[in-house]
Amino acid sequence: MCLRQINYKYFLKNIFFILLIILTIYLFINISILIRNSNNNSKILNEVESNDLDSDLKSEEKYIFENDFFIPNEPFFTPIPGTENIECSLYYKKENGVIARKYGFQRKKYKSKQDIDLEMSCNAIKKRHFFPTKKFHTIEEETFPLAYSMLVYKNYYQLELQLSLTYSQYNHYCFIIDSKSNSLFHEQIIKLGSCFENVYIMKKEFTLDSNGKNYANGHMECLRHLISKNWNYVFLLQNHDFPLKTNLQLIRILKLYNGASDFQMVPGYIERIDIYNDWSFTNLKIFKNFSKNYNENGYPYWLNFVKGFSEVTLSRIDVNYMFDELDLTTLLNELDYRKHGIDEMFWSTILSDENINFPGGMPNYCTNLGKRVEYITRKSIWRTKRVCRSGLIRHDICIHGMEDFYKLNYYPHLFINKLMVEYDAGAVKCWSEILWNKRYGNWSNDIYEEYYKGTPHVKWRDCKIKNTCSSTGPLCDNDINFNDRRL
Repeated sequence: MCLRQINYKYFLKNIFFILLIILTIYLFINISILIRNSNNNSKILNEVESNDLDSDLKSEEKYIFENDFFIPNEPFFTPIPGTENIECSLYYKKENGVIARKYGFQRKKYKSKQDIDLEMSCNAIKKRHFFPTKKFHTIEEETFPLAYSMLVYKNYYQLELQLSLTYSQYNHYCFIIDSKSNSLFHEQIIKLGSCFENVYIMKKEFTLDSNGKNYANGHMECLRHLISKNWNYVFLLQNHDFPLKTNLQLIRILKLYNGASDFQMVPGYIERIDIYNDWSFTNLKIFKNFSKNYNENGYPYWLNFVKGFSEVTLSRIDVNYMFDELDLTTLLNELDYRKHGIDEMFWSTILSDENINFPGGMPNYCTNLGKRVEYITRKSIWRTKRVCRSGLIRHDICIHGMEDFYKLNYYPHLFINKLMVEYDAGAVKCWSEILWNKRYGNWSNDIYEEYYKGTPHVKWRDCKIKNTCSSTGPLCDNDINFNDRRL
């Protein structure tokens, strides 16, 4: 009896030790798996957050697992909330105007207050809109990077959408925030910048207003930051300047410009300028080499003012020239006074002044003849509801709605002002869908080359390179007339 009891205890003891060994092995194996998975997830996280995923590292898997989010690494299009059921193909043609007008009675809108509910982790941003990796870029996009300087103050969701539509890992994007913007907008834009290595949110902010106050100063702040980056052209834009072209189309157009900057020139508007001020080059200290502020007879040059929209496209050679040769600090300070449209007197003036002589500029002889020189950077329709079919007018400018949607594919311009989700989210959704299909859906990215070759800026740049320019030549107008009133 005693012997059996001893054997029984011995047996239980052995079982206990065996179970303990099995449990130890089980725990060891699971801990090893957890550590390995943790290292793998950390590696993936670092790759995604650094925004430097190499295309040859991508597998055939459709999704990357990261921090409990599935982030698509293949192109996807997400409709604006509330527009999921809109069939965009119904509005492609002018003949469908009746359908578009009916839509106008039940227009879909995305309100700014909806931004409050947006998930703002980097994962959520990249899940909400597709931001292409290097895998989805052409050689043209890799070798001809672009840059953006944006003055922003509201509508975060739309800005995120605009960024996704133009985004390239080879491009550079700089944002200046209006100091009056609310705290939520500040936080969201700053968070957006933190998710991409090539998106820069400037710490210095400016007070912006509809008169154009600090527009030029804001863009100059971005240009100072961008000058150290690699790009060929930079767009100076505002909050609601929506892309009309894909990144590849923009590149193909600007290659034709061959170093020419794109800016508008309009005669008159001298009433915006303080005529009692001293606008001499010597007082303004335009050239860093002070002797260049005088003409060959020893008299100072005087600035010749020309009006043009502040949204312009600058070539790299012109931005380099500006920072290497010029000091525009005094001029910017002298133009910093309360006058509507004062921002429109800066870029067109300096780019068209033949004594400043920007390499990609164009002299103002056309405006001296009373002629306008139009440009392609931005399309705006002013005031008239006859041309603005949506009937939506803001600050005297047409907000393109679904009624105007069919026109967008015909405009030769690079950007449109305005398309706004808070007025017509359906129109924004449908145009975004077209841009997406052109970029990822094998739709054509062809451009009307002859139109762009015939622009005054391209013709002047061409004759300047060949040293054949003449102020008597037909350089003030585009060789191909575009009349949007016929649309």
